[in-house]
Parts: sequence; C-alpha cells; structure tokens
Amino acid sequence: MTGTAKKVRLFFLVMAIAVLSACGGIHYTWENPDVGEFHPDTIIILPLDMGPNTEATAPAEDIITETLEDTGRFSAVRSADEMRARFAGDRDTERIVTTYIEKFKTLSYSDPALSARIGSVYESEALFFVTVDFWEYTVQDDEKVGKVGFSVSLVDAATGIITWRASHTEVDDYLIIKPDLDDLAEDVAETIMDEMPE
Repeated sequence: MTGTAKKVRLFFLVMAIAVLSACGGIHYTWENPDVGEFHPDTIIILPLDMGPNTEATAPAEDIITETLEDTGRFSAVRSADEMRARFAGDRDTERIVTTYIEKFKTLSYSDPALSARIGSVYESEALFFVTVDFWEYTVQDDEKVGKVGFSVSLVDAATGIITWRASHTEVDDYLIIKPDLDDLAEDVAETIMDEMPE
C-alpha cells in the first residue's frame, strides 16, 4: 500500500469514527433551572403511558424498574406493579393516581396536591412518569428497523414540580433477523438514566 493510499484510508477511518461518535448520546434532556438540588432517596414508577404499545407493558415496566434500581441512587424503587397492587382494593387511591396521570398526559400538568398524596401513600419522594414513544418493527428510510423510544419525567412528589425530563430512541436496522426490542429498550433506559441528575 502506497503512502497516499494509507493517508486516504486513515482519513476515512477518522471520519467514520467522528460520524459514529456524533450519533451517540441522549436525544433530549432538560433540567428545571428553577429547582435547587433534588436528591430523592425513594421513587415510585407510575403506570407507563404505553400508547398503542400495550403488548410491551410488562417488559417495558420491568426494564425501567431494573434500570432505576441499577443506578444505585435510591434506597427504594417502587414499581408500577406495586402501585397497581396497592390501589386494587383502594378506590380512593386509584382515583387519585388515575386523575394525576390523566392530567399529566393530557395537560402536561403535574398536580401538586395529587402528587403529594401519591408520595405520602407510597412513601416516595419522587414520582417517575414514562411514556413509551416507540416499541415496534417498521420501515424507516427504506430500511427495516426495530425501534424503541422512551420519554421520562422526574417529579418532586411533595411539590409536584417536574425537576427533569429526558427522551431517547434507539433504532437498529435488519435484513432478516429482527433485533430484540427488549435489548433496544435496555439500551434506551440505560442511556436515559445515565443523564439523570445526581
């Protein structure tokens, strides 16, 4: 290989690494500038907003719960299953949780009175709201892909203030063998949790 050919090859290698590096990282993250330091010790995951992806409820909730636990930031991570089990026999708590979630989804409003009640009932300093934006096999730019995306909000239960938001999507193209959506979801969750304020 000539010296010129080596230089050309090195140039394209460096460019490829630069492009790949630029593709990494979370797609969106926002930290509330009006909130001081918020270091919750306990957190509860609200039932996920699955949209049309209801078949993915169990794996998505498990992945979010396990990834939050793996951060090591919380002494207690209460799952959406725990929340549902608690309000199964308690109509008042079920109404409070359902009303809070509906306001959050439809109005982007975190009701402070309801969030405080939820935090008190479930002994959690923070609420974690997750929307599953994508959980599908689809066609994108003429390529078959697996696609998983989450959007999350961290709420101070005592005040109802949204302290942090983030969203991320992973896309994996394929020809024949479909990528595992659970694996993509784990990558998405880990990318998001890595950006959670400490």
